[in-house]
Amino acid sequence: MTVDGRQWLGSEAKYGPTYATLADAGAEKMAKTRTKKPGTRKKARRPTQQPTLKRPFIRDIARPLELVAIACVLFAMFYPRIQNAEFHGDESLWIATSYYFEAFVSARLDSPVWNESYETLTQPPVGRYVVGLGRSLGGYGIRDLNRPWNFNLSDEENVARGHKPSPGLLWWSRFPMCLLAIICCLIAFYLVKDPFGRLAGYLTIGFFALNPYFSDTMLRAMGEAPVLAATMVAMLAGDRAVRRLQVASSRNQAVGRRFVPVMIWLVIMGLFIGIAAATKLNGASSLVAGVGLCLVIPFVQSSAMSSLQLLSVSTFAVVALILAAAFTFVALNPYLYPHPVRRTEQMVQQRISEMDRQQAAMPSARIDGPAIRRLLVIADRVFHEYAFFSFTKSWIVNGILCVAGLLWSGFVGAGWLRGQRSSGGNVVLLLIAFSASAPILMTPLDWNRYYLFPVFFSTVFIAVGSVWIIENLARWTTRRVASVRTKQA
Repeated sequence: MTVDGRQWLGSEAKYGPTYATLADAGAEKMAKTRTKKPGTRKKARRPTQQPTLKRPFIRDIARPLELVAIACVLFAMFYPRIQNAEFHGDESLWIATSYYFEAFVSARLDSPVWNESYETLTQPPVGRYVVGLGRSLGGYGIRDLNRPWNFNLSDEENVARGHKPSPGLLWWSRFPMCLLAIICCLIAFYLVKDPFGRLAGYLTIGFFALNPYFSDTMLRAMGEAPVLAATMVAMLAGDRAVRRLQVASSRNQAVGRRFVPVMIWLVIMGLFIGIAAATKLNGASSLVAGVGLCLVIPFVQSSAMSSLQLLSVSTFAVVALILAAAFTFVALNPYLYPHPVRRTEQMVQQRISEMDRQQAAMPSARIDGPAIRRLLVIADRVFHEYAFFSFTKSWIVNGILCVAGLLWSGFVGAGWLRGQRSSGGNVVLLLIAFSASAPILMTPLDWNRYYLFPVFFSTVFIAVGSVWIIENLARWTTRRVASVRTKQA
């Protein structure tokens, strides 16, 4: 703790000259020195400012260099896996229907491809845009596309009938997914590093990069990587909104001015939530987190605002975020242009009826039984089968580490809500983690890619919990060693 010399305890009469008196005497001497005529004093050695200038410069350069270095390492790890990731029949459909990319970028909004069909109803089109962009970069056009996979035929029959994409087409369709996976890692590192330290950030990256589950799900030419990347960017925007509020509050800006940059970041958050929903419908679940953040942020400033101001700011933020999300969700899907609400309802009904058919066709993938069995299956997949630490009874270890990470994150976030100068980004992390992972509770099919969000965020909290346990063990060990040495002395 820094103590001002002028607040030195004690009295000058009792303890002699205080620090304040000596400081005043020194200040008076310096003032006399400055008032001397030129040439009447010795040339003082000019203090160099180099050390104080170098540190911020080096620090500012080191941060982006660190991210670039991490990105290069991740690229070196993920790049070879593009061709090694196991092919999934659903990739065939995503690649076969990636012609929506050409129809969208060429603004052919009156094209028959936007009419009501299985392709326009089953999934929003942004994932196909990403696949189309990747294959276009590789020089593959619409004529090079394969036919959709037929699950009623054998693998050999599908290959013979041209339902499997060529190796080059498959590789280039997967290539943007590799880049999006790296972006997800970098954002996770950035969001975890500040509140929990670099070790937590590096553990998060390591657990993600070395987990075979993410290589299988994130590198496929499907919608998993785009929906997670859009959600992560939305979370980053929410974190920036919280940081801008903290900066504005520390500068004691007027209430109206301090919320302007916050609103801008909340709108950006809404735009990317809409992109996530336009990739896969379950991406819209993050909208709950966005609305929650809009309601929380003004009340952190409740001491400086009236009740009417709180209500006005909260309402405006919620409306702005929802409108931003709705804008990108509709703008990126021309099928919705004629009747956005009614056609969105049709897409939801199509997904529900399609999952019912899938349950009937593949009973082995169905999760039957009471709700407790569903929870046990989800826990086994998230904390055992698809976790980084996967061994016998690993769900116990992973569960303890995840709970420790959640508690630490909640503790830091609660401090921000109480007005302490802690990281408010933990609130955004917790809101997004729970809202994005919630749809798995309602999914009747036990397919590995459906667990992407809970596995990803549990990986983050397992890394955070590991650091919390390591740091507490280190503190306990240090105290024990110091205690033993004191007794021996």
